[in-house]
Amino acid sequence: MYFIFVFLFGLLIECPGYTYIVEIWPTHLRSQGATIGFVSFFTMTLIYNSVAPAAFANIGWKYYFVLVSACLVSTTFMAFYFPEVCL
Repeated sequence: MYFIFVFLFGLLIECPGYTYIVEIWPTHLRSQGATIGFVSFFTMTLIYNSVAPAAFANIGWKYYFVLVSACLVSTTFMAFYFPEVCL
């Protein structure tokens, strides 16, 4: 089950994030745009993971609700403002 999960996660979730960051920029700005995207992606990962021990100690499993709510807010923003998926 673990290998199936990793395969599907890498294929459907992780890979499109990396390719989308690069493909939204014009060709002459692609390397700078990819740098901005990757730095912001890994900065947010550091923030979520660095506060996780304190959050789990204080609010326990409810910290997952914080992560889910951040995903819902960003998904709602993308649904209305990104031109590829604009509703």
